Amino acid sequence: MHLCIALQRTPLHLLRPEATAPLEHLLGFQDRLVTLAKGIGDPVGRRLRTLLVEIEVDVPLLLSLSKTPAELLELLRWNLDPVRQNVRGVEVVKWEVKEQSYGIQSREFLAAYGELRTVMHRFLENMREEMVSDEDELV
Repeated sequence: MHLCIALQRTPLHLLRPEATAPLEHLLGFQDRLVTLAKGIGDPVGRRLRTLLVEIEVDVPLLLSLSKTPAELLELLRWNLDPVRQNVRGVEVVKWEVKEQSYGIQSREFLAAYGELRTVMHRFLENMREEMVSDEDELV
């Protein structure tokens, strides 16, 4: 299975009046993701052996929104916790992080994003370890 998610905003924008997406659409997305995660997480009817999760990151947008490591973790949890909480025992889980940076290579840019990249990769690796383990091991 190949799951694609684009990281752009934190859930905080749900509460802002200038939000571009209606609240119902955003919560509907999360409901659908929870339903999908429960479906592929069911060990009885599931035939899922390999999961490739593709994360697309618009780096300039992420930095222009002044994301802190804590805000990035909130964003990752909001988008990925339904899968993290419901899927266990998958033989192979791989991450493909596609970073769109528009060729911006300044030192300040790279330093600011370097910390966020470390946070994101640590989160994804911890999630991968949880998903490949069996539930019996998670006590």
